[in-house]
Amino acid sequence: MKVKRTQCKELVATSESACVIAMCHLFDSLSKNIVKSPEDEGEAFKIYTEKWFVFCLIWSIGSTVDEGSRKSIDYILRDIESMFPHANTVFEHFLHLEKKDWAPWEDKL
Repeated sequence: MKVKRTQCKELVATSESACVIAMCHLFDSLSKNIVKSPEDEGEAFKIYTEKWFVFCLIWSIGSTVDEGSRKSIDYILRDIESMFPHANTVFEHFLHLEKKDWAPWEDKL
């Protein structure tokens, strides 16, 4: 949130509490897609759930910033967590349900 406030330009101004509430609602609604299959071990399921959390963070906290600011958020998230594919920004990926991994939005087209 600090990075968003200090280094990003918002297209639509939002409060920090509204962003956190939006993230919680998004995670709550998408968590129905988080299904633990019999072959999922504890650590693999934990990583998959963490990816869903990060996806919700990207699309709630980062959804209101402009294109240049998305690159700043991309850089910060990649510095914290290296789970993302190297191509494009974090905003250009979604979680593929069957693969349980990141995939480009282009795959949906």
